[in-house]
Amino acid sequence: MKCPAGASRRSSICWNLWLTLKGRALPWDQLWSPIATSISGVAYSDSDIRELLTEAAPYLLESVEDGRSVYRLFHEALAEYLRGSAQSREKHRRMANALRYSVARSSDGGPDWLKSHPYVRRYLAIHAAEGGTLDELAIDPLSLVTADPAGLKLVLAQCSSEKARRWSAVYSIASDDLSDDLGERVSCPHLAAFKVRELPLADAIAALPVPRRWLARASNGRRITPHWSLEGHSSDVSSVAVGQRQSRAVIVSGSTTRPCGCGIWRRWSRWAPP
Repeated sequence: MKCPAGASRRSSICWNLWLTLKGRALPWDQLWSPIATSISGVAYSDSDIRELLTEAAPYLLESVEDGRSVYRLFHEALAEYLRGSAQSREKHRRMANALRYSVARSSDGGPDWLKSHPYVRRYLAIHAAEGGTLDELAIDPLSLVTADPAGLKLVLAQCSSEKARRWSAVYSIASDDLSDDLGERVSCPHLAAFKVRELPLADAIAALPVPRRWLARASNGRRITPHWSLEGHSSDVSSVAVGQRQSRAVIVSGSTTRPCGCGIWRRWSRWAPP
């Protein structure tokens, strides 16, 4: 991996760790230096981060997410070039662990996801999927309901254990109805769990210490088949092909845009059946 010319040893390590981030924008606030310390085993402070921001200034853009300053590379093509081998399974596993350990502990010793940093809620699942540790999050009901639905929907189909796949299938049914409202993110998966008769998950969600809009008592309708909604076409889909690549399901879909009549093809290579 390449770093900016003249970067110091300490800021070079911080720079390399930062490029691994899947969110492409890293908040300084209570997250950057602790994660760098956890992953590398070297103590970092805010002065090291300031040094990095000074040395890397020509490559960076500052913006605001969730009311906090975040820093990203000025162009995604540069990010891809610089990441190189950093996108390894081990780096993402360590990043996911560091993000998980950054969360305050609850009274039972587990992560209190209600107090997690916005970056953790938005991107932890993506790092965990890349690092092979997603199942741990998928079988934690509080993690499921507090995580950002947009990022979680992208990766939950990659769960491997039987329980994690069953619970992610429940989430797939509720995912289209989820919003930023935490109460709805509790109520909708609870109803979905009844629909597929996944009663242990329904009980676990009902026991969460989270205010909810409503809770289902039972469901007597037709049992729903778990599924994922794939979004990306702006017009009617006219053709679909399904196959396998490296033992994973691959879907290719096509549509025609009007009035030019040009064809649009989408490849869903990260998708897998729930």
